[in-house]
Amino acid sequence: MSELEKFLSPGELWKARKRLKPYIYRTPLPFSKGLSWITGCELYLNVECWQLCGCFKVRGAINMV
Repeated sequence: MSELEKFLSPGELWKARKRLKPYIYRTPLPFSKGLSWITGCELYLNVECWQLCGCFKVRGAINMV
């Protein structure tokens, strides 16, 4: 498999989004003042553990089924 074949096309990404929509909650991206100060850049957290199922692996699992 070539390096380019490892990436999804925009069309494949939209299909995956459509498959996931009924099962996935759009989690907030809270700003982390402390981590932003430590890193020297604005840092937001993707809190996937707030998914309705309580886990962050659900996107990959649903797309593989």
